[in-house]
Amino acid sequence: MISERLRELAKAENIRMGQFEAKYGFSQGYLAKNLNNPKSLNSDSVANIIKDFPEVNARWLMTGQGEMYITKDDLQTLHENIKSRDREIKALTRRIEILEQDLDEKKTIIKYLERKV
Repeated sequence: MISERLRELAKAENIRMGQFEAKYGFSQGYLAKNLNNPKSLNSDSVANIIKDFPEVNARWLMTGQGEMYITKDDLQTLHENIKSRDREIKALTRRIEILEQDLDEKKTIIKYLERKV
């Protein structure tokens, strides 16, 4: 559960639990109590933790899948995905430009034909 992973994170970062809980808006002892009686956590608190620890794998924090910290492989995969999406965006942008030019040409033809009628 996420509260267990938050405790792991605090320990790995050498932050006392009381400090960690106070900084992220949890009542004192909340994470320890939550281990035995799981409750959902405030999404704003979790978002702030992810923002404050950018090297922490958000997927791990939320689901327990993967490693605690982002690995070079994770970064490489992310970089490749971004490059791929950038190529897709550029191709779509070019396609939109071509379609807009085509539309302008068709509008010109329509105006010409309307004047003829």
